[in-house]
Amino acid sequence: MAGTVTLTMSNPYACDGENKVIVDWLGTVGGAASGDLCALYAASQLATYQYATPQPSKFRGKLIKVETIPGEDGDLATDLPTAAYDLTLLDSYGNDIAGGYMKDRSGTLAEQWIPEQSIAVDDDITFTIAAAGSETQGRVILHFE
Repeated sequence: MAGTVTLTMSNPYACDGENKVIVDWLGTVGGAASGDLCALYAASQLATYQYATPQPSKFRGKLIKVETIPGEDGDLATDLPTAAYDLTLLDSYGNDIAGGYMKDRSGTLAEQWIPEQSIAVDDDITFTIAAAGSETQGRVILHFE
């Protein structure tokens, strides 16, 4: 894995209502960060609760919005990424479920992308950041229903 990616989920099983997956990333010197989101969530739960419990192996639901917020924990001030950095959300086949719409993100402003139609997801997601600048940070919030 390049860089550091951590996440929290409002509802890991995405059963009812809107659910948020909050992803905080810290890029490498080369400006990259990546990680398998389900595996990262399982590892965070194991570290928190000190025992293995069944964890989701994929996301199920409809992606309705993606927010990108530059800076440490999305503070819009600390360790901001380079303008026009790229975010991809890859399924298990290597396809970007956002269809390339998350490329060229602002390095100073919070942005959101709302697809014209919700995107059905029943797969794991690999989160990747590229061209973000040396050791920069940001937050991405994935909204599912």
